[in-house]
Amino acid sequence: MGFLLTTICFDIDVISSSRLAEIIANGIGFDPSRLISDVFLKNGGKYQKKIHLNRIAKSKDISSLRLETIDGEDGPLFEFISLPTWGFQSIHWKLKAGIQVPDNELWKNLIEMDGFNAGYVADADDVFWQSEENISTYELFGKNHNSFPKIKDEVFGGDKIDILKNPGARYIFPGMWLQASWKMWFSGKVFKYIPKYQLSSFSDADKVVVLPNDVVYIELCSNLTDSMLRQRQISFREWVGMSELAAQANQLGAEITDPVFDIAEGVYPHGGVRKITQWLDNHGKPIRKSKSKKSKIFELDQKGKVLWSEEGKSL
Repeated sequence: MGFLLTTICFDIDVISSSRLAEIIANGIGFDPSRLISDVFLKNGGKYQKKIHLNRIAKSKDISSLRLETIDGEDGPLFEFISLPTWGFQSIHWKLKAGIQVPDNELWKNLIEMDGFNAGYVADADDVFWQSEENISTYELFGKNHNSFPKIKDEVFGGDKIDILKNPGARYIFPGMWLQASWKMWFSGKVFKYIPKYQLSSFSDADKVVVLPNDVVYIELCSNLTDSMLRQRQISFREWVGMSELAAQANQLGAEITDPVFDIAEGVYPHGGVRKITQWLDNHGKPIRKSKSKKSKIFELDQKGKVLWSEEGKSL
Protein backbone atom coordinates (compact mmCIF):
# COMPACT_ATOMS: atom_id res chain seq x y z
CA MET A 1 0.00 0.00 0.00
CA GLY A 2 1.57 3.28 -1.11
CA PHE A 3 -1.16 5.93 -1.40
CA LEU A 4 -4.63 6.40 0.00
CA LEU A 5 -7.34 7.90 -2.19
CA THR A 6 -9.91 10.07 -0.44
CA THR A 7 -12.92 11.06 -2.54
CA ILE A 8 -15.81 13.37 -1.60
CA CYS A 9 -18.84 13.88 -3.87
CA PHE A 10 -21.25 16.82 -3.82
CA ASP A 11 -24.18 18.04 -5.85
CA ILE A 12 -23.26 20.34 -8.70
CA ASP A 13 -22.45 23.97 -7.70
CA VAL A 14 -21.89 23.16 -4.01
CA ILE A 15 -18.13 23.76 -4.16
CA SER A 16 -17.66 27.28 -5.47
CA SER A 17 -14.34 28.56 -6.78
CA SER A 18 -13.80 30.57 -3.60
CA ARG A 19 -14.55 27.52 -1.44
CA LEU A 20 -12.14 25.45 -3.53
CA ALA A 21 -9.41 28.04 -2.99
CA GLU A 22 -10.06 27.91 0.78
CA ILE A 23 -9.72 24.13 0.85
CA ILE A 24 -6.41 24.30 -1.02
CA ALA A 25 -5.12 27.15 1.16
CA ASN A 26 -5.78 25.11 4.33
CA GLY A 27 -3.28 22.52 3.11
CA ILE A 28 -3.62 19.53 0.80
CA GLY A 29 -0.99 17.26 2.38
CA PHE A 30 1.93 17.96 0.05
CA ASP A 31 3.72 20.83 -1.70
CA PRO A 32 2.52 20.93 -5.32
CA SER A 33 4.81 22.18 -8.05
CA ARG A 34 2.42 21.98 -11.02
CA LEU A 35 -1.15 23.12 -11.68
CA ILE A 36 -3.53 22.21 -14.51
CA SER A 37 -7.06 23.59 -14.90
CA ASP A 38 -9.65 24.08 -17.60
CA VAL A 39 -9.70 27.86 -17.01
CA PHE A 40 -5.99 28.72 -16.93
CA LEU A 41 -2.75 26.77 -17.31
CA LYS A 42 -4.74 24.38 -19.49
CA ASN A 43 -1.58 22.54 -20.55
CA GLY A 44 -0.10 22.70 -17.07
CA GLY A 45 2.46 25.02 -15.56
CA LYS A 46 4.42 25.96 -12.46
CA TYR A 47 2.22 26.39 -9.39
CA GLN A 48 2.66 29.74 -7.64
CA LYS A 49 0.62 29.52 -4.47
CA LYS A 50 -0.25 33.17 -3.78
CA ILE A 51 -0.95 34.09 -7.40
CA HIS A 52 -2.91 30.98 -8.26
CA LEU A 53 -5.01 30.77 -5.10
CA ASN A 54 -6.21 34.28 -5.82
CA ARG A 55 -6.95 33.36 -9.43
CA ILE A 56 -8.80 30.20 -8.43
CA ALA A 57 -10.95 32.12 -5.95
CA LYS A 58 -11.94 34.69 -8.57
CA SER A 59 -12.52 32.26 -11.43
CA LYS A 60 -15.96 31.36 -12.70
CA ASP A 61 -17.11 27.89 -13.63
CA ILE A 62 -13.93 25.92 -12.94
CA SER A 63 -14.72 22.40 -14.10
CA SER A 64 -11.39 20.74 -13.42
CA LEU A 65 -8.28 21.54 -11.42
CA ARG A 66 -5.32 19.38 -10.54
CA LEU A 67 -2.31 19.96 -8.31
CA GLU A 68 0.63 17.57 -8.48
CA THR A 69 4.40 17.23 -7.99
CA ILE A 70 7.10 16.50 -10.58
CA ASP A 71 6.20 12.82 -10.11
CA GLY A 72 2.83 13.33 -11.82
CA GLU A 73 0.62 10.23 -11.58
CA ASP A 74 3.28 8.46 -9.50
CA GLY A 75 3.14 11.05 -6.73
CA PRO A 76 0.56 12.73 -4.50
CA LEU A 77 -2.36 14.53 -6.16
CA PHE A 78 -5.20 16.90 -5.39
CA GLU A 79 -7.99 17.06 -7.95
CA PHE A 80 -11.32 18.80 -8.34
CA ILE A 81 -13.70 17.68 -11.09
CA SER A 82 -17.16 18.92 -12.03
CA LEU A 83 -19.32 16.42 -13.94
CA PRO A 84 -22.59 18.19 -14.74
CA THR A 85 -23.77 15.40 -17.05
CA TRP A 86 -23.85 13.21 -13.93
CA GLY A 87 -24.95 15.99 -11.59
CA PHE A 88 -21.99 16.11 -9.22
CA GLN A 89 -18.62 17.55 -8.25
CA SER A 90 -15.86 15.54 -6.62
CA ILE A 91 -12.67 16.32 -4.72
CA HIS A 92 -9.85 13.79 -4.58
CA TRP A 93 -6.77 13.59 -2.36
CA LYS A 94 -4.16 10.96 -3.27
CA LEU A 95 -1.66 10.96 -0.42
CA LYS A 96 0.87 8.71 1.26
CA ALA A 97 -0.72 6.47 3.88
CA GLY A 98 -0.54 8.12 7.30
CA ILE A 99 -1.03 11.71 6.12
CA GLN A 100 -4.38 12.87 7.49
CA VAL A 101 -5.78 15.35 4.98
CA PRO A 102 -8.46 16.52 5.07
CA ASP A 103 -8.15 16.79 8.84
CA ASN A 104 -11.05 15.91 11.12
CA GLU A 105 -12.40 19.46 11.29
CA LEU A 106 -12.39 20.00 7.52
CA TRP A 107 -13.84 16.54 6.89
CA LYS A 108 -16.65 17.22 9.37
CA ASN A 109 -17.39 20.57 7.71
CA LEU A 110 -17.47 19.03 4.23
CA ILE A 111 -19.79 16.12 5.02
CA GLU A 112 -22.16 18.42 6.90
CA MET A 113 -22.57 20.71 3.88
CA ASP A 114 -25.91 20.68 2.08
CA GLY A 115 -25.40 18.74 -1.12
CA PHE A 116 -22.88 16.23 0.26
CA ASN A 117 -23.62 12.77 -1.14
CA ALA A 118 -20.76 10.34 -0.59
CA GLY A 119 -17.20 10.05 0.70
CA TYR A 120 -14.66 7.25 0.50
CA VAL A 121 -11.18 6.31 1.67
CA ALA A 122 -9.48 3.44 -0.16
CA ASP A 123 -6.14 2.14 -1.41
CA ALA A 124 -5.43 4.28 -4.49
CA ASP A 125 -3.68 1.55 -6.47
CA ASP A 126 -6.43 -0.97 -5.78
CA VAL A 127 -9.17 1.44 -6.89
CA PHE A 128 -7.27 2.17 -10.10
CA TRP A 129 -6.75 -1.44 -11.19
CA GLN A 130 -10.16 -2.64 -10.00
CA SER A 131 -11.73 0.12 -12.14
CA GLU A 132 -9.48 -0.10 -15.21
CA GLU A 133 -11.33 -1.24 -18.33
CA ASN A 134 -8.73 -0.62 -21.03
CA ILE A 135 -6.79 -3.69 -22.11
CA SER A 136 -4.06 -1.42 -23.48
CA THR A 137 -3.35 -0.09 -19.97
CA TYR A 138 -2.70 -3.61 -18.68
CA GLU A 139 -0.41 -4.30 -21.62
CA LEU A 140 1.44 -1.01 -21.11
CA PHE A 141 2.26 -1.97 -17.51
CA GLY A 142 2.97 -5.61 -18.38
CA LYS A 143 0.02 -6.94 -16.37
CA ASN A 144 -1.72 -10.15 -17.36
CA HIS A 145 -5.44 -9.79 -18.10
CA ASN A 146 -6.17 -13.13 -19.78
CA SER A 147 -8.32 -14.45 -16.94
CA PHE A 148 -10.47 -11.31 -16.71
CA PRO A 149 -13.95 -11.29 -18.27
CA LYS A 150 -14.26 -9.13 -21.40
CA ILE A 151 -17.19 -7.29 -22.96
CA LYS A 152 -17.64 -5.36 -26.19
CA ASP A 153 -16.66 -1.70 -26.06
CA GLU A 154 -19.72 -0.01 -27.55
CA VAL A 155 -17.99 3.39 -27.77
CA PHE A 156 -14.51 2.67 -29.13
CA GLY A 157 -14.99 -0.80 -30.57
CA GLY A 158 -13.11 -3.99 -29.74
CA ASP A 159 -13.16 -5.48 -26.26
CA LYS A 160 -12.68 -4.06 -22.79
CA ILE A 161 -12.38 -5.58 -19.34
CA ASP A 162 -15.68 -6.12 -17.54
CA ILE A 163 -15.35 -4.47 -14.12
CA LEU A 164 -19.02 -4.67 -13.18
CA LYS A 165 -18.46 -7.22 -10.41
CA ASN A 166 -15.00 -6.16 -9.23
CA PRO A 167 -15.15 -5.74 -5.41
CA GLY A 168 -13.07 -2.56 -5.28
CA ALA A 169 -14.16 -0.89 -8.52
CA ARG A 170 -15.75 2.52 -8.63
CA TYR A 171 -18.47 3.50 -11.10
CA ILE A 172 -19.69 6.87 -12.27
CA PHE A 173 -23.26 7.28 -11.08
CA PRO A 174 -25.85 10.07 -10.75
CA GLY A 175 -24.68 12.41 -7.99
CA MET A 176 -21.57 10.48 -6.99
CA TRP A 177 -18.91 7.87 -7.56
CA LEU A 178 -20.31 4.52 -6.44
CA GLN A 179 -17.93 2.07 -4.75
CA ALA A 180 -17.32 -0.25 -1.80
CA SER A 181 -14.27 0.95 0.09
CA TRP A 182 -12.52 0.69 3.43
CA LYS A 183 -14.31 3.75 4.87
CA MET A 184 -17.55 5.20 3.46
CA TRP A 185 -19.89 8.10 4.23
CA PHE A 186 -23.34 8.35 2.64
CA SER A 187 -26.03 11.04 2.59
CA GLY A 188 -28.18 13.13 0.27
CA LYS A 189 -28.66 11.68 -3.23
CA VAL A 190 -27.43 8.25 -2.13
CA PHE A 191 -30.64 7.64 -0.20
CA LYS A 192 -32.61 7.98 -3.45
CA TYR A 193 -30.98 4.78 -4.71
CA ILE A 194 -29.94 3.02 -1.49
CA PRO A 195 -32.33 3.57 1.44
CA LYS A 196 -30.80 4.94 4.60
CA TYR A 197 -32.18 2.05 6.67
CA GLN A 198 -30.49 -0.43 4.35
CA LEU A 199 -27.10 1.23 4.78
CA SER A 200 -27.45 1.66 8.54
CA SER A 201 -28.49 -1.98 9.01
CA PHE A 202 -25.48 -3.47 7.19
CA SER A 203 -23.95 -5.92 9.68
CA ASP A 204 -20.76 -7.20 8.04
CA ALA A 205 -18.58 -4.25 9.09
CA ASP A 206 -16.49 -3.25 12.08
CA LYS A 207 -18.40 0.01 12.47
CA VAL A 208 -21.73 1.41 11.23
CA VAL A 209 -22.79 4.73 12.71
CA VAL A 210 -25.54 7.23 11.88
CA LEU A 211 -23.94 10.60 12.57
CA PRO A 212 -25.94 13.52 14.03
CA ASN A 213 -26.12 15.21 10.61
CA ASP A 214 -27.89 12.15 9.13
CA VAL A 215 -24.77 10.81 7.42
CA VAL A 216 -24.30 7.04 7.51
CA TYR A 217 -20.67 6.10 8.22
CA ILE A 218 -19.46 2.56 7.45
CA GLU A 219 -15.99 1.23 8.27
CA LEU A 220 -15.65 -2.23 6.79
CA CYS A 221 -12.51 -3.09 8.77
CA SER A 222 -10.56 -1.30 11.48
CA ASN A 223 -7.40 -1.63 9.37
CA LEU A 224 -6.99 -1.22 5.62
CA THR A 225 -4.67 -4.24 5.49
CA ASP A 226 -7.18 -6.55 7.20
CA SER A 227 -7.45 -9.84 5.30
CA MET A 228 -11.26 -9.64 5.58
CA LEU A 229 -11.55 -6.36 3.64
CA ARG A 230 -12.07 -7.88 0.19
CA GLN A 231 -14.77 -10.25 1.41
CA ARG A 232 -16.53 -7.41 3.21
CA GLN A 233 -16.44 -5.30 0.07
CA ILE A 234 -18.20 -8.15 -1.72
CA SER A 235 -20.69 -8.46 1.14
CA PHE A 236 -21.48 -4.72 1.07
CA ARG A 237 -21.91 -4.72 -2.71
CA GLU A 238 -24.36 -7.59 -2.49
CA TRP A 239 -26.26 -5.92 0.38
CA VAL A 240 -26.92 -2.72 -1.60
CA GLY A 241 -27.14 -4.33 -5.08
CA MET A 242 -24.17 -2.34 -6.38
CA SER A 243 -23.64 -4.30 -9.60
CA GLU A 244 -27.27 -3.81 -10.52
CA LEU A 245 -27.10 -0.07 -9.73
CA ALA A 246 -23.90 0.34 -11.76
CA ALA A 247 -25.48 -1.47 -14.71
CA GLN A 248 -28.39 1.01 -14.62
CA ALA A 249 -26.19 4.10 -14.27
CA ASN A 250 -26.69 5.40 -17.82
CA GLN A 251 -30.45 4.94 -17.63
CA LEU A 252 -30.65 6.65 -14.25
CA GLY A 253 -28.28 9.39 -15.42
CA ALA A 254 -30.71 10.27 -18.19
CA GLU A 255 -32.99 11.65 -15.47
CA ILE A 256 -30.53 14.49 -14.77
CA THR A 257 -32.15 17.58 -16.26
CA ASP A 258 -29.19 19.94 -16.67
CA PRO A 259 -26.71 18.19 -18.98
CA VAL A 260 -23.84 19.55 -21.07
CA PHE A 261 -25.13 17.53 -24.00
CA ASP A 262 -28.20 15.49 -24.95
CA ILE A 263 -28.07 12.25 -26.96
CA ALA A 264 -31.04 10.80 -28.83
CA GLU A 265 -31.30 7.68 -30.99
CA GLY A 266 -33.47 7.53 -34.12
CA VAL A 267 -33.53 8.14 -37.86
CA TYR A 268 -32.65 11.72 -38.82
CA PRO A 269 -32.90 13.84 -42.02
CA HIS A 270 -29.19 13.71 -42.94
CA GLY A 271 -28.83 9.95 -42.56
CA GLY A 272 -27.79 9.90 -38.92
CA VAL A 273 -28.94 7.37 -36.35
CA ARG A 274 -27.79 9.42 -33.35
CA LYS A 275 -28.35 13.12 -32.66
CA ILE A 276 -26.19 15.00 -30.17
CA THR A 277 -27.10 18.47 -28.96
CA GLN A 278 -24.20 20.24 -27.26
CA TRP A 279 -24.89 23.28 -25.07
CA LEU A 280 -22.43 26.17 -25.37
CA ASP A 281 -21.65 29.58 -23.86
CA ASN A 282 -21.08 32.75 -25.90
CA HIS A 283 -17.49 31.67 -26.62
CA GLY A 284 -18.44 28.22 -27.86
CA LYS A 285 -17.29 26.46 -24.71
CA PRO A 286 -19.42 23.50 -23.54
CA ILE A 287 -21.56 24.44 -20.55
CA ARG A 288 -24.63 23.17 -18.72
CA LYS A 289 -27.92 23.64 -20.50
CA SER A 290 -29.31 25.99 -17.86
CA LYS A 291 -26.38 28.39 -18.40
CA SER A 292 -26.03 28.00 -22.16
CA LYS A 293 -26.38 30.76 -24.75
CA LYS A 294 -26.50 28.61 -27.88
CA SER A 295 -26.29 25.02 -29.04
CA LYS A 296 -24.65 22.88 -31.69
CA ILE A 297 -26.38 19.85 -33.18
CA PHE A 298 -24.65 16.82 -34.71
CA GLU A 299 -25.93 13.79 -36.60
CA LEU A 300 -23.73 10.67 -36.37
CA ASP A 301 -23.80 7.35 -38.23
CA GLN A 302 -23.59 3.93 -36.54
CA LYS A 303 -19.78 4.15 -36.33
CA GLY A 304 -19.87 7.57 -34.69
CA LYS A 305 -18.85 9.52 -37.80
CA VAL A 306 -20.31 13.05 -37.98
CA LEU A 307 -22.57 13.31 -41.04
CA TRP A 308 -23.92 16.82 -40.42
CA SER A 309 -23.71 19.59 -37.88
CA GLU A 310 -25.31 22.97 -37.39
CA GLU A 311 -24.99 25.69 -34.79
CA GLY A 312 -28.33 26.38 -33.19
CA LYS A 313 -29.87 29.76 -32.59
CA SER A 314 -28.85 31.77 -29.58
CA LEU A 315 -31.01 31.01 -26.56
